[in-house]
Amino acid sequence: MVLTADFAAQTVRYDYGPIAGKSAGIPEGGILSMRERRPGEVEFYSSDEQLTPDETRQVVLEPVLLPPQLAA
Repeated sequence: MVLTADFAAQTVRYDYGPIAGKSAGIPEGGILSMRERRPGEVEFYSSDEQLTPDETRQVVLEPVLLPPQLAA
């Protein structure tokens, strides 16, 4: 997994790559927008829907912690 934060554009891009040369089943990445509500406090949004901290972790980490082939 690669996370790339662009603070000027207020976005975080997340992408996934193959493990051990296996490219089948790589999940699609995405982009979250960041909005600062108070100094030092950032909220994350996906498709203009505010995410809680738990939802943000789930969106980004679920494909890594529970890959589709293990979910069945």
